[in-house]
Amino acid sequence: MRVLSYPTDQPPVDGEALPILAPVREWTRAGTLYQRWDINFDAPQYLFQVDCLYAGSERYLRMALPSVKQCVAAITQRTKIVRFQCK
Repeated sequence: MRVLSYPTDQPPVDGEALPILAPVREWTRAGTLYQRWDINFDAPQYLFQVDCLYAGSERYLRMALPSVKQCVAAITQRTKIVRFQCK
């Protein structure tokens, strides 16, 4: 997963580095790593999107996050299963 944030008037151009937003909080509980992002805190000046990456490739599915306030990723360390939820 990649969470992106960039100025509304400066969308990413193909081939440029992506403006990846770091999680605001990260913690581990019972063998699961959690990462949390706060979303749309500075909208409408900035746009927020998420990239869902396909395992083992550079391909991804990009989705806009117009009304989301928070996203959380949960990565089970033993099985490497990733869950991602936005509210």
